[in-house]
Amino acid sequence: MLKNDHSHFHWCLWTAWKLIKSRRGPLLNLTSLAAVGGIWLGVLALVLSSALMTGFQQDLKTKLLGGLPHLSIFGREADGISNWDKIIKTLSQLPEITEVIPTVYFQGMALSPTGQNGVFIKGVPDPARHPIPLLRPVSKDILQKLTEKDGILVGAGLAEKLGVFPGDVLTIIIPEGTFSPLGFLPRLKRVRVIGLFHSDMYEFDQNWAFIHLKLAQKWLRLGHRIHALEIFLRDVDKADELRPVIFRHLPDTNYFVETWMDQNKTLFSALELEKWMLFFAITLIMIVASFNIMTHLALLVREKRRPIALMYAMGASTRHVVRIFLYIGTILGTAGLGGGFLMGIIGAWILDTYKLIRLPAEVYFIPYLPFRLNFTDLIAIFLSAWVIILISTWLPTRVIGKLKPSSILRLS
Repeated sequence: MLKNDHSHFHWCLWTAWKLIKSRRGPLLNLTSLAAVGGIWLGVLALVLSSALMTGFQQDLKTKLLGGLPHLSIFGREADGISNWDKIIKTLSQLPEITEVIPTVYFQGMALSPTGQNGVFIKGVPDPARHPIPLLRPVSKDILQKLTEKDGILVGAGLAEKLGVFPGDVLTIIIPEGTFSPLGFLPRLKRVRVIGLFHSDMYEFDQNWAFIHLKLAQKWLRLGHRIHALEIFLRDVDKADELRPVIFRHLPDTNYFVETWMDQNKTLFSALELEKWMLFFAITLIMIVASFNIMTHLALLVREKRRPIALMYAMGASTRHVVRIFLYIGTILGTAGLGGGFLMGIIGAWILDTYKLIRLPAEVYFIPYLPFRLNFTDLIAIFLSAWVIILISTWLPTRVIGKLKPSSILRLS
């Protein structure tokens, strides 16, 4: 009947397609729709959930790196770092480093005529000349008003809670005060608001403020000392690789170096674990949905027993019949896989482009759910779905292959 493998393939594929298109009972139609729809929904859910977790991680990483350095150098001594200018000169010669910024930071209380709130204050040197990612949207004219004598740049959310605008005066309570006969007295500093910054990161906008480095040193009575050196790299993902390199360029061992990953290790580890657990859970659901392919093939053998027996009578072998039903299951599964894959990609693009799912920023750090497609994740989804389809198709065809033509005819 079949002269070679090429004609064998075409005949089996043609027959499989004819059986799929042929008139069938309502139960067969329902199981075929369930087979395609189950795989379709499973793949769609996998693509969207993977894009969601990847987008959330990437967006959170971008927002965090707007306010956090890629690496930070801290002194092991309690009084901070004194020879920081020499360290900056040495590290600035490394080609991977774009900027080394000395900083002083402390927590205090901000008071205004209409409110009060805790504030995290960072002292930075001339941010107009030393660009900090968080402050890039702020114009240089405003940044130049941060001087060693006056000026504070306040997060937009913090300014709203305090009820202040550019030009207003804030009172900052510094915890490091003095003891007197009346007890401990915190120090109070008055400073003028020179502008606001908005980062789309709730934590920064609601709690952070910036002043000039020398003003911060004066307030904390540090002299020339600083609290840390913040390092910015050309490639943030090389922070771990550069840590030992930077440590070798330090004058002695009285320092330790932290990367942005160290400072947020728990957060990103939890997000990565959640991503894989979600992938695993939805894959299990898709495995359950693939049982519909097995059910459909079993019912198809029952309903098409006479055409199958006719194939045997015309010279088809058991291998030919098995191959036909293998192709039927593969075609149904591929239809679901292709449809779910395409709809998932389109859906992720629409959801991300138009920012359709909004979030309370004070809870989730970001104002909307981002969906970002990752090529590696898409390949993993495609391969895992394809393996599930092949297994769910192969298992029932093994049973079909063991049936004799007479057994198929006796099915009722």
